[in-house]
Amino acid sequence: MCYLRAPHCHSHEKSDVFEPTDRLIRGVAREASLRVVAARTTTLVNEGQRRHGLVAGGAEALARGMTSLVLTAVMDKEWYRVSGQWMGRGPLGTLNVDVRAPGDLRAFATIPAFQGSIDQALESGTLSVLRQKQSGHYTQGQVALTTRDVDGDLESYLRTSDQVPTVVRVLTSRGLDLPPREVVGVMVQALPGASTASLEQAVAPGLLDRTLSTEGSLEEVAARAVPGLDIEWMGSTPLQWACGCSADRVYAGVKLLGPSEIDEMIELGEEPEVRCDFCTEVHVVGTDALRAIRSEFVD
Repeated sequence: MCYLRAPHCHSHEKSDVFEPTDRLIRGVAREASLRVVAARTTTLVNEGQRRHGLVAGGAEALARGMTSLVLTAVMDKEWYRVSGQWMGRGPLGTLNVDVRAPGDLRAFATIPAFQGSIDQALESGTLSVLRQKQSGHYTQGQVALTTRDVDGDLESYLRTSDQVPTVVRVLTSRGLDLPPREVVGVMVQALPGASTASLEQAVAPGLLDRTLSTEGSLEEVAARAVPGLDIEWMGSTPLQWACGCSADRVYAGVKLLGPSEIDEMIELGEEPEVRCDFCTEVHVVGTDALRAIRSEFVD
């Protein structure tokens, strides 16, 4: 079974491609008034890279986008969905990432054939972030791509749009021109009462320059990111690559074409295809399915 089906759908189907070994942990360093969130996303990032054929800087951009966005989702206890679009003018095009509660992720780049380095991928452009609650209420904000390194742009968004002192870094381990072998992200954020200066003093230089080791448990990596602080861990959430596109959703879309256009497709023997941008699965609406859809209309 594949969990991804059609773009921008809302199901929570799970895939059985991989075991849910990736996870996110969240905690608090009370003495420093800091929130600490860490996520290991190796399996789901490599699944995304495999589906879209991303290499080198494209694979790195996917890793940073998926991992950094899921770190920020826990900022709101009522969150349901967070979507990010890094709309660059560079050779990678637009990087699209979608995160849904409790821990379903999917992503794609509009020009996956890009093979350069990550600093060439996006160039100028904007980052747009949409947050949706279970109630349906949503907020949306946008910032310019200034750092152009994906996770740094999301950090800039949190600092400017939310006005919350934040450090977001995604650490990857990979060989030249290969997809990431290990992906870990860490977010350190000031709670009320903490200053930007205290945040920056608490964060290890190795996190800021992305040289921090990803070896050991997720808790150990997070502890190295804020050395000397006692982190009280509050919970852990499994993460997985998931998409809710389905044949039923595709059929519902075809039905919107109306009876006349469906009659024409049946007469001409056309069998429309719908390809999911996120999971790359192709759904074919055969003639029998078209006739079944047509029968639902009352002439």
